[in-house]
Amino acid sequence: SRCHGPDAKIIDRRKNLTTFNKRHPHTSNEVFFTTVMHGRPAKGMPPMGRALTQSKLWKIKTFLNTVQKP
Repeated sequence: SRCHGPDAKIIDRRKNLTTFNKRHPHTSNEVFFTTVMHGRPAKGMPPMGRALTQSKLWKIKTFLNTVQKP
């Protein structure tokens, strides 16, 4: 929540995760998993793979699914 805000929507469009599934309609789980595990260092996203268990990782994705804009 530090980078994306507690409700996953921050003014910076690139960090607003409420449109994540819309931007990745057929690959949202894969893109989420890869991005969180390996990060996107060039864009300021550190890899979080060592900090999260698989269970916590998918709980975060489940939360993100609940805040998606239609």
